[in-house]
Amino acid sequence: MTKYLDRRAFLKLSCQSGMGALLALSFGCSIRQAMDSEPDPRTAIIYATRYGSTLDTAGWIKKGLGNEVSLLNIETLDAPEMLSNYDHLILGSGVWVGGVHQQLKEMLVKHSRQLRGRVIASFVVCGTRGETESERQGIARYLDQIHRPLGYTPEFVTQFGGRIIVEKLTKEDKAALTRFYNNFLNKPLASWDRTEPSNASRFGKSMQDALLRLHKS
Repeated sequence: MTKYLDRRAFLKLSCQSGMGALLALSFGCSIRQAMDSEPDPRTAIIYATRYGSTLDTAGWIKKGLGNEVSLLNIETLDAPEMLSNYDHLILGSGVWVGGVHQQLKEMLVKHSRQLRGRVIASFVVCGTRGETESERQGIARYLDQIHRPLGYTPEFVTQFGGRIIVEKLTKEDKAALTRFYNNFLNKPLASWDRTEPSNASRFGKSMQDALLRLHKS
């Protein structure tokens, strides 16, 4: 049997249905706004450079990532602020006597607990090519200075070639390198450039899927 609604009942039902739809729409919009207002996880590359080749390498990695990635200099870094602002970190350092930058090592030790799990990649920039077992062991020792305080090895790890421009060296660095070249390499100190823009960009690009995965988790 068909049930008919009088005008008053029809209007009442229409208002109730309309209000329900409006409330549902409002509730959905509020959830959407809350989701949209939640900030995306942020990524930073923390670099340690002396003559610029590590900064250049960090920039090429950033270009490969294709995301909004910050470049942070270890020498001007505010570690507590960095820890509050960034979810995922890439650490890179040039190599000096004693290995990676001292301030990077100190930051890793001091904030090892807060950094654990955030560091997704690491790299060093150095003159060693990694062509012999001895050179590969040297690179591994440099990287270990980054990984040991963290307590783990990040998913992405690599090494890039650096650069020496003799005219830009400090007197101390020039003297030390001259001795090294004369005593161990048996040749005079000369400028060279082994930086790797395309490889650094590919390294950044290789992390895109991993970062997307982390952002969704």
